[in-house]
Amino acid sequence: QLGARIDGKVSQEVYDLRHEALASRVTTLETLREKDTERIVATRRWLIASVIVPLVGILLPVVVLLVQGGG
Repeated sequence: QLGARIDGKVSQEVYDLRHEALASRVTTLETLREKDTERIVATRRWLIASVIVPLVGILLPVVVLLVQGGG
């Protein structure tokens, strides 16, 4: 019943064009999501390599010296 109402109100060509436009938008959003995922992974790798590893490299000897000096 609903399909008959849609066919009566909107021509099939308009319906097809709208469907194609929506499919195009979905494809664009999926592409943007993939790019965002890649950007987040790259940021995480940068954070680990540039911040956490050097910080551990600096703090670990200090902690070892404090533990040995206190004991």
